[in-house]
Amino acid sequence: MRNRIERLKGKVSDWLVLLRPAPPLFAADQRFLRRLRRQGFRARVIYDVGASTGVWSETMLRVFPEARCHLFEPLAFHSVFAGELRARLVRVPQLRLHAIALGETDGQEIMAVAEDGFGSSLNDRGDLPSIRERLRVPVRRLDDYVRERGLELPDIVKIDTQGFEAAVLRGGTETVRHAGALLVETWLERDYGPGTPLVPEIIAALRPLGFTLVDFGERFWDERGRLYSLDAFFLAGALA
Repeated sequence: MRNRIERLKGKVSDWLVLLRPAPPLFAADQRFLRRLRRQGFRARVIYDVGASTGVWSETMLRVFPEARCHLFEPLAFHSVFAGELRARLVRVPQLRLHAIALGETDGQEIMAVAEDGFGSSLNDRGDLPSIRERLRVPVRRLDDYVRERGLELPDIVKIDTQGFEAAVLRGGTETVRHAGALLVETWLERDYGPGTPLVPEIIAALRPLGFTLVDFGERFWDERGRLYSLDAFFLAGALA
């Protein structure tokens, strides 16, 4: 009887876990930005670099509904993202698409496209099993592109480019310097090859631009339980 009761308790516990509501989408990012808003920070313009389907930008509009979001995504018209992204652009008028990659030089580069799209990178190790194809995509320096297009300068910049974050920063120092808050994917291992920037390298790159690391957001573990990536939150000047 005791064993049956213990088994029943185990099943009930499993059911409760399954019934527990999932955490909000990008919960750590939302908490960070809500805290800033409570402190008086306002964002009119958000840059979403590595926007994928645009879901992050739409979610952050819950925090800053008055903002306009510029989505930078070179796979915008690829099947991995196109359907969901197109629908979101129609539904959410504050989103504006720029179908390019960002880097430290203007030109074209080969992007390794992952099966689900989300692991795609311009840092191609050549041996990642999730890569389904390789495509040539347009790459622009953010500073040049912003100046040529007359884009509004950002108050918030999010960079999630699968190991290409340092190159994005090197091509956009003047633009990034204008922001008050940065949310950057960072790395504990060079999982996308030697060009993958580690956490201390991103911190060092942002320090001359006036940014201070203030917190970490979502953590990412691989199938072996190895922590390999962290979302890092930076603030500029007096906000830190």
